[in-house]
Amino acid sequence: MSKIDLSIIVPVYNVEAYIAECLNSLVNQNYQDYEIIVVDDGSPDGSMIIADDIAKKSDKIKIMHKENGGLSSARNFGLEHASGQYIWFVDSDDRIETDCLAQLVERMKKYDLDILSFNAYHCAKNGRKRLRRKKLNSGSMIFNGPEFWRFLITEKAYLQTVWTNIYRKEFLNEFKIRFVDRLFHEDELFTVEVLSLATRVLCIDEPFYYYRYRRDSIVGQTVYEKHIRDIFFILQQMYQLKIKDPKLEALIDYRRYAVLRSLSARMREKNSRAVFFRLSDEASPLRDLRYNNLFPLSVWFEILAMKYFKRLHVKIYLWLIARHEK
Repeated sequence: MSKIDLSIIVPVYNVEAYIAECLNSLVNQNYQDYEIIVVDDGSPDGSMIIADDIAKKSDKIKIMHKENGGLSSARNFGLEHASGQYIWFVDSDDRIETDCLAQLVERMKKYDLDILSFNAYHCAKNGRKRLRRKKLNSGSMIFNGPEFWRFLITEKAYLQTVWTNIYRKEFLNEFKIRFVDRLFHEDELFTVEVLSLATRVLCIDEPFYYYRYRRDSIVGQTVYEKHIRDIFFILQQMYQLKIKDPKLEALIDYRRYAVLRSLSARMREKNSRAVFFRLSDEASPLRDLRYNNLFPLSVWFEILAMKYFKRLHVKIYLWLIARHEK
């Protein structure tokens, strides 16, 4: 398989209202050495009819089909078939800036990066847009992953999204970094893993990505049982990463509590709260994990804190967990 500079991976599932805008933005570039891998994840609507029509007009687009397996599975599938040195995961209901690819690839090559991080616009249905994170003005400073992670936390600018980054494919392959199949909030674990392992990261302030917020997307949905189980799984995996590399403890703890606080803030509906507390109390697979010492007791402290002390200050929260884990 011949090498090209960049592979853009676009999983497709039930996005017929948005797919044309997405693919047209990817095709409308003044750069040539790239490919667009469109992964049909068993989409039952007319998305692929539209994608096929656009692909007939552009030799950059490669259409691939697979049985439905979810976003993680589709991204992994695209990654395995990518021939580019660099990888960009783009969601099929979003779009990118016109003529941005040359700038992104040039920086990846110039600084020999594992990750290039950039800004994005958050686009509302009414047409309004705002930057996803503030300008950081870090210039051409090269961070390692943990340094960049700490910098983002200090600046209150952490983004767990993968579509605000370009990745070096050899870096992902070297450490066997992939998305966990059929996991909601899959970007959380992926981002923690890449930041814990990267050695060369550059951050730029230009917004090259347009994220479309939709109420019917995973992010906009009410939290149900699968979401909560997956968040518990993510917390468990983060804990294992912390055990593996104690130098990352403060960074991972910050993200674990941010995940739980975010979940708590979204559980406005009575049904969502009831599901959360049932999962934390009942004799369920989660409890089995706890009994087998695979699910850290600290997470159960977190659950209790959310249940009985919803407004507990995060510093006291962290102190309680730190005392137990010593």
